[in-house]
Amino acid sequence: MFNGNRNFYITSAVLKTLFAAIIVAGCGGGSGSGPQLPASPSPTSIPDPGPSSPAVEPTQPAAEPAFTPAPTATPAPTATPAPTATPLPSADEQEHRIALLIIQDPNQQRPSLTRNPILARVARERAEDMGRRDYFGHTNPDGFGPNYLVRQAGYALPSFYNQAPDGNNIESIAAGGATAEATKEQWLNSPGHRRHMLAEIPFYAEQIEYGIGYAFIPGSRYRHYWVLLTAKPGP
Repeated sequence: MFNGNRNFYITSAVLKTLFAAIIVAGCGGGSGSGPQLPASPSPTSIPDPGPSSPAVEPTQPAAEPAFTPAPTATPAPTATPAPTATPLPSADEQEHRIALLIIQDPNQQRPSLTRNPILARVARERAEDMGRRDYFGHTNPDGFGPNYLVRQAGYALPSFYNQAPDGNNIESIAAGGATAEATKEQWLNSPGHRRHMLAEIPFYAEQIEYGIGYAFIPGSRYRHYWVLLTAKPGP
């Protein structure tokens, strides 16, 4: 018994000694520093992935063959039409226009003005005659003036009006103006014609019948001819 117990005690003592040696070896000796925690691993920098890219690049379509269009023929230039000349007003239109301008003038002194067909006919003939026979005046190449011509046409002038073949108490004439407005200005700018046209004296204020003539004669000296006749019926 004694031997057995002794061996047991020896064995227990040996085991305790070995166990203590193992613990010391695993703890790093008896330095008194306490247990050491494992150091934290230093962080590994994560590379910036950059902008995301598709996993597979799209396939670019094959380039189509270049197409060269056929040259276009240059069209022939179109001829520019010549400007169309504006037609001139008729003689009737011109005569009507200037009659309105004279009658409606605020300085017109006649109480009324009435168109007389004999005076109108003689005025038109006078305008045409000046253009066709290339003269400009109150007396025609035959030596006759407006008083004689209207009497010959059947209009009875007062007996005290000039009876001479070239007498004129009733007529104003103009030439060169293409419009009624331009012709009226010509007469307004001449004191004697203005006096007659607007009846600025009593003698003309009594002449309440009128006739106006216009003629366009291409190739003549003035081309445009105008005649104003105003008269007082006789005796």
